Amino acid sequence: ADGWHERLIAEDPEHPGHLAFILSEAPISKADQALLPQDMPAPKDGDLIEVHPGLAQMVDSLRDRFSDHPGAALFIDYGPDGTEFGDTFQALHKHKKVDPLAEPGAADLTARVNFAALKDLGEQARLDVHGPSPQGMFLSRLGLEVRAVSLSRARPEAKPKLARQLHRLTDEQQMGTLFKAICLQATGLGTPLGFEA
Repeated sequence: ADGWHERLIAEDPEHPGHLAFILSEAPISKADQALLPQDMPAPKDGDLIEVHPGLAQMVDSLRDRFSDHPGAALFIDYGPDGTEFGDTFQALHKHKKVDPLAEPGAADLTARVNFAALKDLGEQARLDVHGPSPQGMFLSRLGLEVRAVSLSRARPEAKPKLARQLHRLTDEQQMGTLFKAICLQATGLGTPLGFEA
């Protein structure tokens, strides 16, 4: 009720020798409040929102690089189109979700990308932004289905495996919608492949 608090990792007071998530005692600073998404819905007590403090620096770095050497940066990852409340931080070990605090260093850590924030920052940096586009649509525009047919003709024994992989990458119930592609590029380079309307 007294504002947003940062979630920290500390020794679990109830289980010495183990880590736990705790909330900071004081609310976040005004500078940290500026990191909160502008499109954020009205929060309720207990809601969790993820912010990405290094994202603006990365986009500014791209802008500076592209001013001297025009280019493009393509990002393909998973995440929502807009801001959502909730915890997307997770740990994976041997393709299974595990407690991210159980064995530090033994698992891969991941969190969803906030594509809306990335798009907004790209536009604020005066870069041309294309997307985000669902991965399935992006790969289809690049000709993935045509490539799969070509590979299946060349290697008929691989056709079932190729069909499964194509389905996994492009189907809305698999990676086709959750994963997205976004391109930030120098102005004047035109629409990159995969982002045509």
